[in-house]
Amino acid sequence: MATLYLVRHGETDWNVDGRFMGQTDVPLNERGRRQAASLALRLAQHVSEWGGVISSDLLRTRETRDILLAGANYTVTEDTRLREINGGRMEGLTRQEQRIQFPEWWLESREESSDAVRFPDGESFEDMRRRVVDALEEVCASAEGPVLVVTHGGVVQAVLSDILHLSWVYRDRIAVDNCSVTTVRWEADRRVILRVNA
Repeated sequence: MATLYLVRHGETDWNVDGRFMGQTDVPLNERGRRQAASLALRLAQHVSEWGGVISSDLLRTRETRDILLAGANYTVTEDTRLREINGGRMEGLTRQEQRIQFPEWWLESREESSDAVRFPDGESFEDMRRRVVDALEEVCASAEGPVLVVTHGGVVQAVLSDILHLSWVYRDRIAVDNCSVTTVRWEADRRVILRVNA
């Protein structure tokens, strides 16, 4: 059993503009760095408790993680499976632009059975969910103590959707703010959501 502290990265300019980042390597903006510094203060009492630290390898998560761990002595594992969903040709577009440029995909992605619908030249929610769960199962199998996981909003939504057996179409009903913490107790045969978007 392990307790996972799932942290979404800090704000980026693309978050502000409403642009879908996916796996495009966008840095934090100044507000995102401040958010990470504020979260570091909240988590300071727990730093010595982490049994492991793992993060996505994308820049915005690495920057967030480095601010959270400033001065702490940790070996960090980066795992590409904890990246945001690969949005293919949708990356960099706003929702309105996605709707206009890819109308058929937009309608398909709004259906209850949309988990297998792939982004144009990208992956599906089911693809992402599977790789994320595989990565976290590996982490939890060898974890000694709580694990800090610095990742993306879509990844946190994938974990919660998997636990609750929710379709991808309901992802927007799960709030995952920048630099929020979602806590999950992960056991071999049972997963329990302890806190969301805190």
